[in-house]
Amino acid sequence: MKLSLLEILEATGGGEVGGTQVGNVYSTFHTDSREVLQGGVFFALRGAEMDGHRFVDDAIRRAVAKAGETVRHLDWFEVGEIRGHIEHGAIAHRQVTL
Repeated sequence: MKLSLLEILEATGGGEVGGTQVGNVYSTFHTDSREVLQGGVFFALRGAEMDGHRFVDDAIRRAVAKAGETVRHLDWFEVGEIRGHIEHGAIAHRQVTL
């Protein structure tokens, strides 16, 4: 299944975004940062025993390592955007775009 960012935002109640990013298409969806594949989205979910937000750093590290398999001389990366959803005064969901 492939979903656009707009479809993901609509399904999850995510916030409004501008530009062409809402047209980006994703083919895999993960709640475990160790399983994220190219073209995939990591959802940092908070549960009773686990808080996926603790693994955002791991997801970024894995994305950079994966890019390093095919791109030579990587010297830097950029977090293009971080946005999130707040519930009851606390971060409920976060999205990081590299």
